[in-house]
Amino acid sequence: MGMQSLANWEMFLPPDGYSGVTSIRDTDFNGVISVMLNCKHFDNLMSFSIAPMSVSPCLLTKARDIGKAVRHSPSCEVTDSDLNDYFNTLETLLKDSKTLANDSSAQNAVSKLNLLRNENTISLAEMSHLLKDAHEILGKAENITKERKAQMEIYMEQLKTKLDEHAETLKANITEHANACTIESKRLFNEHANTCTEGSKRNISEYALTCTEESKINLTEHVNTLAKKSIQDIQGAISSKKESDYENEVEDFVRRLKQHYNLTMSHVSISTLLPSGDEFLYKIYTAHAICRIVESNGDNKTENPITTNKEILCRGEHEKPHKRIFLQGEAGMGKTTFACKLVLDWCNPGGALSSISKTFGDANTLQEYKLVLLITLRDSVCERDVANMIKEQIIDMVYTDTERNGAYGMLNKIMQQEMCLVVQDGLDEWKDPQGKLAQPIMLSCYSQCTVLTTTRPWKLTDERIRQSQIDSLFELKGVSDPYELCKSLLDSFGCNTLNELKQYVTKNRLHALLFSPMLLSLIVSSWVDGTRLTGSLCDIYTVLIDGLFKKGVKISAFLFSHH
Repeated sequence: MGMQSLANWEMFLPPDGYSGVTSIRDTDFNGVISVMLNCKHFDNLMSFSIAPMSVSPCLLTKARDIGKAVRHSPSCEVTDSDLNDYFNTLETLLKDSKTLANDSSAQNAVSKLNLLRNENTISLAEMSHLLKDAHEILGKAENITKERKAQMEIYMEQLKTKLDEHAETLKANITEHANACTIESKRLFNEHANTCTEGSKRNISEYALTCTEESKINLTEHVNTLAKKSIQDIQGAISSKKESDYENEVEDFVRRLKQHYNLTMSHVSISTLLPSGDEFLYKIYTAHAICRIVESNGDNKTENPITTNKEILCRGEHEKPHKRIFLQGEAGMGKTTFACKLVLDWCNPGGALSSISKTFGDANTLQEYKLVLLITLRDSVCERDVANMIKEQIIDMVYTDTERNGAYGMLNKIMQQEMCLVVQDGLDEWKDPQGKLAQPIMLSCYSQCTVLTTTRPWKLTDERIRQSQIDSLFELKGVSDPYELCKSLLDSFGCNTLNELKQYVTKNRLHALLFSPMLLSLIVSSWVDGTRLTGSLCDIYTVLIDGLFKKGVKISAFLFSHH
């Protein structure tokens, strides 16, 4: 139907949830229906009138409503009557006489719908497969149970051995003390009995009784002391094991997290014109220009340049960590790249990423945090809770289904007890699904956590974000040395034309644009392609946008030819 040939796919998509979607391969059912409703290209391809805003909805609108009804059903159930209406609507749409009735893919979909409509039982083979899977899962559970039972028996045997040792020691001490008391009492009694008068005998009897009572008291105190020591030793052993288990689980969590970050964040795109082209971050990274924003009561703004991570994360002479930090910057200034570099510095404190520039090279500052958790807010537009975002974007990516509940519990424990850094990237791309909050929910029990939020400046004008909720505000103004980044990009393209590029930039007065990494990469990539930008700023943007459209057309043509 020519859907791949649309040059500007994003123009026809819904405003929320489709950032970065540029082709049908990346678009879900709801997005495809929206494109067909909004693009006039499809008006003549259907036998009915396409009217997305009409009082009487067309078949496309009904099909889109089916998707919404199924996705947002609170009970995950549908009545037989509604299900039959859904099947009829989708089948009528796919059999539309104008185009789809002659499309083999559409008719194949109709066949699958009919199979799905009539399917109400599970075959013997499917049941056998399900029973086999259940048997394997029960076998794994039995093995885990046996292993835990063996560990518990070993631990109980160790406790029994320790108690037996204490009991033997206690018995020996009691016997020794009793013997000593008895011998001494007997000797004194015989000595006085042989030499003393009746009065002396009476004194001897009183002394013997006194000695016996003292012996009982001393013996009782000694037994109590040994018993308390035994209890303390047992409690200490249990506490030590719990602490050791916790440290081992935290170590495993950190190892998995760093491995995930190194795999997913070590490469960055080198140009918007080349979305699939990327390069190692440490090869093209250039230090950012960041200033601390200090506002007085008269709305006068002071900008203080900073060059270290510590200046962002800490405050005061005692270097007390900030709790709520905001980093603002216009589009294309490198906020996401800076957030990724921060995370990778935490993962690799002694690696190349932490020492490639003279600024923000103090990766050791980040080691004070047990965890650094980066969440991309545009990827969690349906969530309100930071913990759920971390679960969706990180826990589900590094743990298997059977491990996730335990990992989520461990994450909550770490965030409540340890210093953690949570990086929220792109607050301006997130909106509360309920329309009540300006920021995602960060539970108060995570009092040890520092939250660093990146956003465009306009988002901070929201009156719901109060000054008291901002401990420190910074502004990212782009790169500190544009030509250093130009050289790195030219090296990635295999070009050695930096001097010619400098002359070209000076001649056409493009230097002011180079501080934006996005525009800089566009200028360099267009230079490599042979496109020369001259004239007004409007003309420059026109040429750059035209280049992006041409890239999109080439990609669409390639997809269409392989369809």
